[in-house]
Amino acid sequence: MGFLLPRAIAPLALLAIATGAFAQGVVDQQNDPAGGSGFGCGATPILNGTVHQGFVPALDNLVAVQLRLQAGSAFPAGGTTTTARIPDGSSTGTVLGQATASVAGPLAQNTQVLVRFDFAQIALVPGNTYLIEWVTPTTTELTWVGANTNPYAAGTAYSCSGNAWPGGLTDFNF
Repeated sequence: MGFLLPRAIAPLALLAIATGAFAQGVVDQQNDPAGGSGFGCGATPILNGTVHQGFVPALDNLVAVQLRLQAGSAFPAGGTTTTARIPDGSSTGTVLGQATASVAGPLAQNTQVLVRFDFAQIALVPGNTYLIEWVTPTTTELTWVGANTNPYAAGTAYSCSGNAWPGGLTDFNF
């Protein structure tokens, strides 16, 4: 759970570079408390859109994020695809990378799954704020699991309007 950065262990790094793969990684930041509720923009009366989770990296490259998503009442039996982006600094910041992932079906309503989004390597500045942006489906097929107890103090969740989630205590699982 969390997001992965390329591993920088000398002997393995040479092998990884020589083969062109950064399959190995280290988790820099994570937030995956038990429980939580599903959040999204696809269900009536909220319009479809995106939700965001801020994070502050300690390392300088991002290659993947994993989000805890929850199946909704309209989850298709054949599965679905979903998209995540990494904006710089705010919900309207420059998008540094985008990835699409498949979620296999069928899934019963309220089933939680970890979904991995693999990016081309994204350079980050340690200590700066970035966001994970999840594009919510236009139906109730998936939501992003989160909690209203401020479980990740280094960032905050942003609602479908692009503003900090009301109350300032909501964080999404990653």
